[in-house]
Amino acid sequence: MGVLRRLFDRARHDRGASGIEYALVVAVLVVGSMASLESIDERMEDNYQSTADDIGNPDLADFGGSTPQPPESSLAPPPPVPPTNLALGRPAIASSTWNAASTTPAVVTDGNTSGDWNDQSTYATASEPAGWVEVDLQQIGTLDEVRLWNRQFCCVDRSQDVEVWVDGVYIGTAPGILGYPSTVDLGGITGSVIRIVNGHPGSQLLQLAEVEVIGIVP
Repeated sequence: MGVLRRLFDRARHDRGASGIEYALVVAVLVVGSMASLESIDERMEDNYQSTADDIGNPDLADFGGSTPQPPESSLAPPPPVPPTNLALGRPAIASSTWNAASTTPAVVTDGNTSGDWNDQSTYATASEPAGWVEVDLQQIGTLDEVRLWNRQFCCVDRSQDVEVWVDGVYIGTAPGILGYPSTVDLGGITGSVIRIVNGHPGSQLLQLAEVEVIGIVP
């Protein structure tokens, strides 16, 4: 190319140079420049392909300008949060208390499902129609089910046809004598305040060893 450049300079400054000589030199220079660009382009593509092969990314192997994608594993959604007992340790209130020596409503969310009255982990309202116990989850949850544990060893028929209400809306009933546990499906409803109401046809104590509210907090 150095020789051609000197010929080009001579043809440009030498008044005796013909127009054909001048055009020929220019053409040779242009062709030489194009050849150099093609050589550079080939080297760039070879280097790009070598890099793609080294890291094993098929997206980089496409020289058409596609945007490299992150590995598929990084796009996977996080595992779902398993449902838990949202009532555990939450405050509870009741319509009444059986007597002054009774436990407080808080025992229905203490995690102890023992229905033995002597364990001091079972609550009883006074003998009344539709006595109730209410648990405040203190947060909005997506609720799957309520599990209710009755008192054991004595007087189990006092809690019957127990109703479950969520934020003032009736959801369902645990039919018959309350079990150990009885489960009421909540169907994924959202809410925060769970009321358990005794459906016994007369005036009777509502006895609960534990209330579990299974769900997740979105």
